[in-house]
Amino acid sequence: AWNFAAAFYEISGNPAWRLLDVTVSPLTSPLALHFVLTFVGQRRRLRGLLAAAYGLLGSLSLATLGSIVFQAGHRFAGGPTWAVWHLSGIAFCMATCGVLLVRHGRASGDREETARARLIIIAVLGVAFLGATDLLADAGFSVPRLGSVGTLAGNAVIVAVAMRLRLFGRPLATTSALLALGLAALAGLAYVQIFRYVDSRRASLVLATVTATLVVGAALLSARQTLSRRRRQLTGMATLGRFSAQMGHDLKNPLAALLGAVEYLQEEYKQGRYGPEQTRFLGLMQDQIVRLRGTVDRYQRLGRLEARAEMTAVGPLVERVLALAPFHAGTGVTVRRELEPGVPPVPLDPDLMLGALENLVQNALEAMPHGGTLTVRAREADAGGAVELAVEDTGTGMDVRTLEQAFDDFYTTKATGSGLGLAFVRRVAEAHGGEVGIASRVGRGTTVRMVLPLKLRRTNPG
Repeated sequence: AWNFAAAFYEISGNPAWRLLDVTVSPLTSPLALHFVLTFVGQRRRLRGLLAAAYGLLGSLSLATLGSIVFQAGHRFAGGPTWAVWHLSGIAFCMATCGVLLVRHGRASGDREETARARLIIIAVLGVAFLGATDLLADAGFSVPRLGSVGTLAGNAVIVAVAMRLRLFGRPLATTSALLALGLAALAGLAYVQIFRYVDSRRASLVLATVTATLVVGAALLSARQTLSRRRRQLTGMATLGRFSAQMGHDLKNPLAALLGAVEYLQEEYKQGRYGPEQTRFLGLMQDQIVRLRGTVDRYQRLGRLEARAEMTAVGPLVERVLALAPFHAGTGVTVRRELEPGVPPVPLDPDLMLGALENLVQNALEAMPHGGTLTVRAREADAGGAVELAVEDTGTGMDVRTLEQAFDDFYTTKATGSGLGLAFVRRVAEAHGGEVGIASRVGRGTTVRMVLPLKLRRTNPG
């Protein structure tokens, strides 16, 4: 909108296009900041900063829009005061973008992610610096206007990042690329045709543009309402399907253990052997049957997720989870226990916590298809008054964009995943008055930590 309005103004000289240009252009900087915050996985943590950017430059857009209504305000739109205000907003947004991208590039352990960060720095800051030449010219400085050149170059770099460096985690589909190319060609032809009539039909063109904008806006609003109703219906069905998938996932672990134990005992029976080792497997089978019954009970109360707390030693709980790890671990996986002695009992629901730990261990094992080290830690938190449980793997890890959404309901990067595993872990921690955190680096692994208070605090698991 900014560039096409500027082009219309240069061709027609109609001041209405100049006002549209200066009304829309301030929004480019907060949009760029929004993009960068999403790229570095800080959109939620720094949402206050993003709101400040939208507020600062959005108020400039509103003030400029008001100048269209009030004739006396025409001197403000695009004038020196407007340019200084706009430059201040650009400096704020671009300085933030630069710092975030540099930090992200240095912290990333993935060479491809570092390359993405560097190219985005070039694109965002290049557009900002070249775009600032237009504002300096508006403020009275004798400099060439290079804003449109900067936008063209910046867009080219972003396209390269998206397509060649797989910004979205997967290559761009050929159909999507062709559709985008077709829409771009259609839009270009339409604007060329409009340019042919802009001199002779200025007033009607402005009126037609405003009318078309209102019509398109109304159509989009209607379509959004229709899609929203349909989305609510589909979400209900998807929730049921994913809930069933998660329940099957949780039942699969004890069933696999039962099957393994039965096959082992059958072979031992054929060999005529029976002793303490076989008796231990009978005890394991009994434990798994009890767990199956507990899993069904847990899902009956999953909606409200109320913890039936009792003082529980975390060490034996961890051992119960890790006793099943050999049945699910691939080749080359080493399981380590780091259970600090003297960890006090914690008021928790053993069934819920067992399910949460199993989810974490299963995720860790799936992240190491070619082997690695699974470490489960239990210790008293440094500040006291709480116990920390941690599950760490040396697997594939997650990028910052995946990391930011890891605990969201139904968010998953697995083709057959339910997106409920880590969300369930978060709810279990909150139901016990605790909290959960995650740290991960691509190619180096992931660590999930749960901190559980020694005195149960009632919270809303949300």
